[in-house]
Amino acid sequence: LDAWSPDNPGSSIPAPTLENANNEFRASSYFVEDGSYLKVRSVKLGYKLPSILTGPIQANIYAEVQNVATITGYSGIDPEVPYAGNVNFPGIDRGVYPLPRTFLLGVNFKF
Repeated sequence: LDAWSPDNPGSSIPAPTLENANNEFRASSYFVEDGSYLKVRSVKLGYKLPSILTGPIQANIYAEVQNVATITGYSGIDPEVPYAGNVNFPGIDRGVYPLPRTFLLGVNFKF
C-alpha cells in the first residue's frame, strides 16, 4: 500500500489501523467528492385542441415526465441527499431511495 506512514507523510491514503482505542470519529476529507450536478426535474408538453373540435369547451392535452435526468460525477444515489441525522455522517446516502421517474398524461377541460 501507499498509505500514510512516518516514512511516507505525503500520501493521501489514510494509515490502516485495526485499533480505535479512543473511540474516535475524526472528521476527514478523504471521501469528499465533487457534488456539482445538473438536474432536469420536469418536462411538460401540451397541446390546445382547436375549438372546431371542442365547441365552446376548451380542451388541452399534455404529457409530462418528472425526474428526467441528473448529470453528475457523484458516486452516490443523489447529490441532493439530505442530512442523515448523525453529526458524524452528514450527507451519507444511507437509507435514501432515488426519486422515481414519473410519466403523466392528462387532459384539462374548461367549461
